[in-house]
Amino acid sequence: MSPGVVSQVWIDARRPASGWSLWGMSLAERQVREAGRRGVGRAQVWVSETSAPSVRRLRSDLQRLYDTEIEFSTGSTVGALA
Repeated sequence: MSPGVVSQVWIDARRPASGWSLWGMSLAERQVREAGRRGVGRAQVWVSETSAPSVRRLRSDLQRLYDTEIEFSTGSTVGALA
């Protein structure tokens, strides 16, 4: 991997607003797409019970356009960092 290249991003989508739709996709999905556009291979998306239904709803063209693996996790990001 080249210096300065990011291979993974973590997105905190635990707030309900993360699932708000803007122009056909959630705010969290916009972040995943931008990461994919920049060549990031993996996105870890943290959701809450409240945000999960809307954040997990992804447009069908996402995987066709970007080769970014997406993993959704529930819980505290603090525990994952330890």
